[in-house]
Amino acid sequence: MQKTLYRAYPAWVDYPLTLTRLNSSSGSRGSSATLTGGKAMSRVAAKTGREPLQGRKLVMARKSFQKGTVELHNGQWTLRFRERDKPSGKWAWKRKVLENCPDETSARAAADLVMEAVNERNNYPGREVYRLTFARFVVGRWQSYTKSAKHEQATIISNNSLIKKYIMPAMGGKELSAITPSCVADLLDGLEGKVSTKTILNIYGLLHLMFEIATQYDLITRNPVRPKLHKPQHTPKEKPTLTALTVRQIIMQAPAQYRLFLLVLATTGMRLGEALALRWLNFNEDRSELSVTHSLFRGTLKRPKTEASRRTLHLPQAMARLLIEYKAESQFTAPGDYIFCRGDGKALDSRHLRERVLYPVMDALGVRRNKRQYGFHIFRHTAGSIINARTRDLKLVQGTLGHSRISTISDIYVHLDESILEEGTEVLVSEILGDSGLQVTIDPVTQSSEMVS
Repeated sequence: MQKTLYRAYPAWVDYPLTLTRLNSSSGSRGSSATLTGGKAMSRVAAKTGREPLQGRKLVMARKSFQKGTVELHNGQWTLRFRERDKPSGKWAWKRKVLENCPDETSARAAADLVMEAVNERNNYPGREVYRLTFARFVVGRWQSYTKSAKHEQATIISNNSLIKKYIMPAMGGKELSAITPSCVADLLDGLEGKVSTKTILNIYGLLHLMFEIATQYDLITRNPVRPKLHKPQHTPKEKPTLTALTVRQIIMQAPAQYRLFLLVLATTGMRLGEALALRWLNFNEDRSELSVTHSLFRGTLKRPKTEASRRTLHLPQAMARLLIEYKAESQFTAPGDYIFCRGDGKALDSRHLRERVLYPVMDALGVRRNKRQYGFHIFRHTAGSIINARTRDLKLVQGTLGHSRISTISDIYVHLDESILEEGTEVLVSEILGDSGLQVTIDPVTQSSEMVS
């Protein structure tokens, strides 16, 4: 005997209720019958095993999926929409000004974000809508991302400083989904003239990454940071260097206990953190080599900046002998002990070295210091320029300094002195004119030139 199955509809469906009979053998739709009131509820209860809801009629509230109307009103782009009043349940027309929208396209994009929240409130009037602000995102998902991405501690500190000082005052209280390209433009434009273009570029990059993470978490539908609209134009400034004589004078004028450290720093081109992290296990006496395997940041050993930073540097015999003599006089000579350390064996402090050793010596020598340009990194710039001036070998500069990209060497660290520039013009003149005896004469009246043999 063929069974008759009935599809049980949810309890909130309005009555009269239509029950559709299916053929159990094929699953095809059969005939249907319309049942009303209590009879319908009894039949559903009989087939589903549930108690009938006598005298009860549950009606589903109408869902709101409105898009609103975007229109120009009194010179401003506005959005008209209907919103349900919570106490009475009645609908009322409302108008909202769409700020920072210069054209209809941007106004419609902003309206879509507003209507998402409006429809949420209309559809769930009893629910407290959770509003995710930029500040909540920072302490939540953004912090989770930085931990999982294993950012360097220096990067985290730098990013947190930019967020706290520049981004949070402008965006902290805004809803994440309500931040538009215009909001980003207002923030970046407001920084012009107050901070360097490099700082603005760093803030732009950080914002782009943060909103990209928010997009990946589906917290927003689109990244409001747009390269063509917001990315600032930045031309890197040439890094200052010192002459070899000035470097020698700084080393000789420094307190005696720091001279060898400064000499190693200046003659190897190491980063300050790499030199501070040197331990005796990094010094091979037999081969006269120093191996760069770690960097020191705020008293903690960490991996080098890049894989190219892991390198082995050959030392001249004179330098190797100085290190051997230094080790013989040191109290801390175990493989894991720092080569350059304090009286308790701990690593030297970078801030103390900069403010109590380097700066006083430079001031005493009359070396003019620019803010954030004349720290220990100037030894590194100088080393790259000296090697290039003597060898013209960018690959040698790259290997010595431990850079992964040769473009960094040519764009930032290598500086052309006047002798190299003179040599460049001499080479061109020699190759073009050669031994042909050509001379250039200029007509003093017309200033036209010609080449004569």
